[in-house]
Amino acid sequence: MQPSYKDLHCACQSNSQTNQSSVYSMSDDIWEDDDEDEEQEEYDRGDNSNDYNKDGVGSRQQNKQTQSLAMNEIARRHRKQGYVDGLAKHQEENLQKGFDFAYSIGADLGIKVGRLLARACIADGANNDLKDKSGGSGNDLGSLKECMNALNISKVLDLKYFDDHLNLKDGKHGLIEEWQNKSN
Repeated sequence: MQPSYKDLHCACQSNSQTNQSSVYSMSDDIWEDDDEDEEQEEYDRGDNSNDYNKDGVGSRQQNKQTQSLAMNEIARRHRKQGYVDGLAKHQEENLQKGFDFAYSIGADLGIKVGRLLARACIADGANNDLKDKSGGSGNDLGSLKECMNALNISKVLDLKYFDDHLNLKDGKHGLIEEWQNKSN
């Protein structure tokens, strides 16, 4: 519900001044809407004299192109976000399956590496005892540091030891096999 003219007044102005300015502001709002209707009527009649700006470039055509570009950009963003959301959901669903499948392989490799490191630790301690007593060279397994560097997790899990389905090539791990042969 709109206030009546009598209700509109300002403390610093008389009622007649307030009413007059209110009428002007209300009439501005009314005429503002009619401009859009006139433009549509001109367009419907085929009167396109206002379609060009002073440079001769079509302003309505520019507006349509700008709107089209904006819509294309919005559509592109929505498609991209939908793709990203779908990919994330798929990864979440399959992450547990992949973990369950590869866990036993990783655990087996970890146990083998742990045994090799334990042997290297024992051999390193024995080598140190032999060196202290006789100055001898010791075991072929090498030092603990050498074994730890060679059997680092990033080297053990290098893709060159796995096929496309992340299974061990030929059922054996080349690096671990090499160190197992050294320890025997």
